[in-house]
Amino acid sequence: MKSYSKKTIKVIIKKEGIKIIALHFTDLSGHRREVCYLAGKIDDVFAGKVDFDGSSVKGFLKIDEGTLSLKPDLSTFRIDPWSTEPKFAIMISDVIDPTGKLYSKATRTILKKAIKHCQTLKLGSMFGVEMEFYFLKEEKGIYKLADTADYCEYPSTKHVFYKLLDKMEDFGIDSEPSIHEHGPSMYEIHFAPDNPLSLADKVFLFKDLTESLAEKEGLKACFMPKPFSGLPGNGMHIHVSMWKNGENIFFTKEGNKFSKKGFSFLAGVMEHTRALSPIFAPTLNSYKRLVPGFEAPCNICWGYDNRSTTFRISPISSAKNAKLEFRAPDMSCDPYLTFAGVIMSGLHGLDKKLTPPKETKGNVYKYTPEKMKKSKIKSLPIDLREALNELKKDKYLMNFFKDAG
Repeated sequence: MKSYSKKTIKVIIKKEGIKIIALHFTDLSGHRREVCYLAGKIDDVFAGKVDFDGSSVKGFLKIDEGTLSLKPDLSTFRIDPWSTEPKFAIMISDVIDPTGKLYSKATRTILKKAIKHCQTLKLGSMFGVEMEFYFLKEEKGIYKLADTADYCEYPSTKHVFYKLLDKMEDFGIDSEPSIHEHGPSMYEIHFAPDNPLSLADKVFLFKDLTESLAEKEGLKACFMPKPFSGLPGNGMHIHVSMWKNGENIFFTKEGNKFSKKGFSFLAGVMEHTRALSPIFAPTLNSYKRLVPGFEAPCNICWGYDNRSTTFRISPISSAKNAKLEFRAPDMSCDPYLTFAGVIMSGLHGLDKKLTPPKETKGNVYKYTPEKMKKSKIKSLPIDLREALNELKKDKYLMNFFKDAG
């Protein structure tokens, strides 16, 4: 994201006539929350003097444990493009505990811890996402599909989509080729690769932007994992690569291939996928999406350019596009927690030099139970209860998340 100084933000506030600063943070469920403050008191905002009752946010503090505060990340400063009177700006904030340190239970803090662990290994990571969502219209109190277009067709809601892409650029969110998806009224936007913290911030800014635009256009933006039976669900496919000294360690120059280290990272994430499920698929509705037939994976396997597998390695032509696609996460997940879980799982694979199972070929959805058993392919949990039990059994991830908060 663009870097702003305190002085620059003050100048923008005065020039644009901004009256309110909305400080955003996330709770343990990945839901966005905000504390609003007068822009005229921006120095208090910069100093982290904006407090809130931590005991009123489920999972944070007990009623007798004190107050939490917010310290904004200046790089996330954005003016809401549709606010009029009063005009307001948004900043994503870190949650600060009573001792002045980053609050360990805040999900943004947890991702920062995973990134710091990478840095101790002299590694960096790059993430990209594909964000899927529906535009709906309301008729007599019922939300219905807003268009009937199919994959890459020319929809009646195209003008709203074009406005969204344009405003994303103004918001500093760089997108790659984006499309109307298979489902009617369903879209997919590809975010350009970025460091995981910045990209997670952009995911939340994008949701705000999309919801605001949809409301302005008389529509509803729907990010629910499976809003309609019989139609595709809303996934948040993750693309990840790991870098060291400016080089992608997932890339092997000889033959432009996915590297041995890349496969170890893949093996680590595969080993922990079932335990990661309540993080990347955190709602009851999430498991209605993870069923065969709608390009949502339900079996833990990998393949080259195979969209029926949970993990996909796309064609590699250079170091830039040597990456791993994780297709199971959905739009209800908290990107901070999900990215942290993927990073730590992959690092576990690198540390142990794990090897993934053999490539899965063909359409996995058509595999018989006998073939699945013979191929030793595990399935994702069938519901949230099973997923939570898997996480509880995973000592490696439980230790990380316990230590993180």
